[in-house]
Order: sequence, then C-alpha cells, then structure tokens
Amino acid sequence: MTTGIFGVATPYAWEIVESLKRANQEILCIDNLGKADSRLPNLVPEADLNTSIVFGPALPKERNSCAIAAFQLGFLNLATVIDPTAVIASTVKISHGVYVNASVTIGSNTEISCGANINRTASIGHDCMIGQFASIGPGAIFGGHVSIGRAVFIGAGAVIMPKIHIADFVIIGAGAVVTKDVAAGEVVVGNPAKFLKMNEEMAEFQQCPWH
Repeated sequence: MTTGIFGVATPYAWEIVESLKRANQEILCIDNLGKADSRLPNLVPEADLNTSIVFGPALPKERNSCAIAAFQLGFLNLATVIDPTAVIASTVKISHGVYVNASVTIGSNTEISCGANINRTASIGHDCMIGQFASIGPGAIFGGHVSIGRAVFIGAGAVIMPKIHIADFVIIGAGAVVTKDVAAGEVVVGNPAKFLKMNEEMAEFQQCPWH
C-alpha cells in the first residue's frame, strides 16, 4: 500500500515518513509547492489522483489549506495514518485524513474528526471529541469527556481537565492547565489557563471538503 503525504514543505512531514516506515508502508511525498526538503523519500511534484493522501503540516491552518488544495486538484481518497506505537482503544472512532503520531494513547469511545493531528506521546482520555483539523501538541494530556472544536491548537504539554469544552479556533499555550471551558477564538495561556487575546486567523478556516 502506498500513502501520499501531501504538502511536504514542512519539517513535520518527516514525522509522518517515520510512522509510515514503522508500518512498512510505501511512501510518496507530494511537493505541491516545490519547497520541500530534497532528502524526503520518493519526492514528486504531483501524483495519481487515486493515491490515498494525508496532510504534511502539523498546524490547523496549514492542514486545512492542504486539504482545500488537494481537493481542488482532484485527489479522491484520504488516508488515516496511525503510528504502530500508538495505543488506541478498540471503541475509538477515527475519521479520514487523521495522523496519530508515535506513542500516543487514546481512551475508549473517543471520536476524532477529519484532518486532525495528534502529536507524539499525547494522552487522550475516554469519551473525548476532537474536531476537524485540530492539532494536539506533543505530551498534551486530556481528561475524560473533553471536547475540542474545529481548528483548535493545543500546545505541547498542555493539560485539559475532565469535562472541559474548548470551542472552535481556540489556541491553548504550551504547558497551560485548562480548568474551565474556553470560548471560540480565545488564546489562553498559563496555569491555570487565562485569556490572552483573540485568535486573528479564526475566520480563515474552511470545512473539510470530503466531509
């Protein structure tokens, strides 16, 4: 099986390459912008539109842009890439275009929407909901019954306490401890997490075109 990584003009593409290697899958790196690291394996400017693809960038805005560009080019199929070292409960539901990085753990009955990215060693509790193109940073920890909206960015090492709702377009700073719900578009930082400013890029998000 060959999986194409679309939009590889980002160092994060190497993370997906390593996950696919550990899974013994064939890799195609699709450099649609012509700016990728030349050391990436099987680097091509375009690919067969039937190739199953996953998005190269880690950040919500960039992953969303990749999705729109790939859809406009005519790609038909989205892959879901799960690193073999991840531990995922059998009742977890994972949509298309999702990437789950190395040593992630995901608890029972959690749902992950299309285009989401869960980075290394993150721990997601049971009965959580993760929205479209959300990005969960390395080492982040979620309690049970946490809900995350669309295009949310959770920084490295952040802790989200149980039963917290984080609305669309929120940014949670690295190491923050979130003890109460966060409204749409807020940027929060610190322990306990407090409002810093509004996310100026929230209006630029588009729904997953394959959804």
